[in-house]
Amino acid sequence: MINAALHEPFFFSIAKHKMTVVGTDGSYTKPLTRDYITIFPGQTFDVLLEANQRPDHYYMAAIAFSLAPAGRNLYDNTTTTAIVQYRGYYTPSSPPFLPHLPAYNDTNASVHGVYEDNFPSVPPVVFDFTTDYLPLLYRLKPEQNFYVVGWGFGNFDENRDPMRYNLVDPPHHNTISVPKNGWECGSCTAI
Repeated sequence: MINAALHEPFFFSIAKHKMTVVGTDGSYTKPLTRDYITIFPGQTFDVLLEANQRPDHYYMAAIAFSLAPAGRNLYDNTTTTAIVQYRGYYTPSSPPFLPHLPAYNDTNASVHGVYEDNFPSVPPVVFDFTTDYLPLLYRLKPEQNFYVVGWGFGNFDENRDPMRYNLVDPPHHNTISVPKNGWECGSCTAI
């Protein structure tokens, strides 16, 4: 699965089915099973779907994640759908089952938790993103990936935010989306 959108992250779900993410951005990960996933622009996920429901039609659906106010029409709040159709002879439900998706602005809905086990012990560069100007201090090589150890909204708090870092098994990515008015903390290793 790839999010080929230019700006919008998406929530994606299939009615009455769980999905298991087994890879992100070309790297195998510790399997993570969820009712829905959040995928950001440019990210790719390897997802397994177990067809373990009774034969029927089930909607798969995606909606854009946005922090824009709902009443101002600043984002496309439509839901895109398709149907997963089981093989066999049966009379499908009418209408097909719809999946549950998070609210368009649910900042807690994410896929954090898709991890690898070989996390580096020391970050090679320390970043400070709390300044007024954010120069690019370190440029990754095109083939270099990184581990996302944390992210948040608002200014980074050096006393509170590191306590929430995932230093055990952070997700391994080659593409990341920094939240609007937020921050990301990553670590990379030389290839």
